[in-house]
Amino acid sequence: MAVKLFLAALLLVGMMWLLGKIRRVAREKRRRAFRTILLYGAAVALLALAITGKLHWLFAVVGAALPWLNRAMTALQAWRFFSGARKTAGGGAPGKNPGTMDAAEAYEVLGLSPGASDGEIIEAHRKLMAKIHPDRGGSDYLAARINRAKEVLLDGRA
Repeated sequence: MAVKLFLAALLLVGMMWLLGKIRRVAREKRRRAFRTILLYGAAVALLALAITGKLHWLFAVVGAALPWLNRAMTALQAWRFFSGARKTAGGGAPGKNPGTMDAAEAYEVLGLSPGASDGEIIEAHRKLMAKIHPDRGGSDYLAARINRAKEVLLDGRA
């Protein structure tokens, strides 16, 4: 019990010392100093957990959180896509039919500049579909818009 109290007091004194050092650092360098302290603190905490043999729960938490993080990232990508599509002249809201699209909107959906080659169009389509395909948790609507953009651009050249 006395050892735990001593370690807690030592930790408290160390944190007060670090806060004092951070206050003296110039305002521009505080963020960098804070990140460095957090990085070293996390490394020390992981080392302490490994030494005491209590690291197994951390791996369980990370393993359980990975699927949730994957879904959150997919939802964030869809939100960014929809919020960017609403700002365009053509709309792009989820209620709009993905079949109606002009060439300018198709270039924007694929993230290309007008005049891109067929190879660039196909490569951009392939990369986007790898990220947003419905089989990987993506949206059917986004996949339909990406496919339609490719069709509009490649059929318009034939």
